[in-house]
Amino acid sequence: MSKETKVDGYVSSLIQNHAEELGVDIDPKNPTREKRLELALKMDDAGIDPWYGMEIMVGRRISSLEQGYTMLAMTRKMGMMDKMKFYDGF
Repeated sequence: MSKETKVDGYVSSLIQNHAEELGVDIDPKNPTREKRLELALKMDDAGIDPWYGMEIMVGRRISSLEQGYTMLAMTRKMGMMDKMKFYDGF
């Protein structure tokens, strides 16, 4: 089993807002990597912007000025990368 990972308050709120709605049992303050991945994938399936899934996987709010993340998000939004490979890379 994966160890728990601390996330910032913003990501904790994202997790809380989406986990119940999508049926993912996850501790918003100390989520495991596996649970964060499960939630990010379900959010993607639900059509929720992949930017939020990236933030959940990274564990913090990501600035739109962080070019590497911006390019990754654009690649995912255009369907150019398999979602499992995309989120598992974080």
